[in-house]
Amino acid sequence: MRISTVISDIIQIINRSHSDLQNLAADDHTQYLNVARHDLAARHPLSVLDPLVCSEAEADGKITAHEGLADPHTVYLNVARHDLAARHPLSVLDPLVCSEAEADSKIATHAAAADPHTVYVLRSILTTQGDIFIRGAAGVERLGIGASGYFLKSQGAGSNPVWDAVVSGVGIEATTDDFRANPATGTSTDPSQINNNNTADSTSFTAVDQYAEVNFKKVVCIKRWRRYGMSSENSGNRYKIQYYNLSTHTWVDWVTDIPGYTTVAWSNYSTATEVLTDKIRWIMTTHAATGYIPEADVVF
Repeated sequence: MRISTVISDIIQIINRSHSDLQNLAADDHTQYLNVARHDLAARHPLSVLDPLVCSEAEADGKITAHEGLADPHTVYLNVARHDLAARHPLSVLDPLVCSEAEADSKIATHAAAADPHTVYVLRSILTTQGDIFIRGAAGVERLGIGASGYFLKSQGAGSNPVWDAVVSGVGIEATTDDFRANPATGTSTDPSQINNNNTADSTSFTAVDQYAEVNFKKVVCIKRWRRYGMSSENSGNRYKIQYYNLSTHTWVDWVTDIPGYTTVAWSNYSTATEVLTDKIRWIMTTHAATGYIPEADVVF
């Protein structure tokens, strides 16, 4: 090692720096540790570490032993330590939570109320099959079942509806157009030809109790009838006209013992008892021969 310049004064020695030395390497102090000489696994064996430091094998063993414990964390709550009634006393619950005694008391008070559910209709209001609910003056109330054949009649705003008997005059007065509005049905042959406004064809009857039924499909008043004759009709045949009783819901004889009509023309209207109905039947009661009725009419 030498100095690159001549020293002529002691002060020059004091002022010289390490870099003024020649023939020295970048790492001339190998007896000291730098990063490269320190960071070696061989420089840190377990033998020179603190005894509290464990090896990887020791750590694995300790973790395995810990995992094998039934309940290693007893300072924390698990299901068994949490789900205990003693851990949830009323004193630590929300004040809105009530005790069993309080709940029983509230239920008992509710059950004792005469009508605890005022927003609902009491089922007990209806006592008999056929009863219905109506809105009365003060609220929902019962309207008891009406008599057989009665209809529900409105009495206008401010009044309760009532059941009322069907009486003459309630229906409209039947017209020929009403009689022909709906094709007849029944057990006679081609029953619809009895009210199709065509006298060139006819419904025929070949046995007692065969009938042609005309349904007005509305309530009408009737009191007169007529029919169109046919030369091939047998005057020995007999017929009757029945009407459907709206009160008793049964078929009732209206005109009986009607003889076969052989004149090819309309008969005069005959008058019978005025009745209220919604349908009629023309029925054969005596069969002398095949009966023919080209057209009929039942009106007010």
